[in-house]
Amino acid sequence: MDATYEQLSEILELLKKKEIDPIVYGSVAVSFYLGKYKDQFGDFDLLVEDTWLEDNWDEFKLFM
Repeated sequence: MDATYEQLSEILELLKKKEIDPIVYGSVAVSFYLGKYKDQFGDFDLLVEDTWLEDNWDEFKLFM
């Protein structure tokens, strides 16, 4: 299943509610800089703070 800009927006809003400030990278990030060159992507590449991957991984998985 391909991912859309709308889905990314929903994910970013959810992360914002949890006070997580991700960095979007990969093809989606490139499209923000170059302009919307396609409507769907294979996935979203996000970076989050280490604490969410180390100390809060179980909580992070629950809301993702």
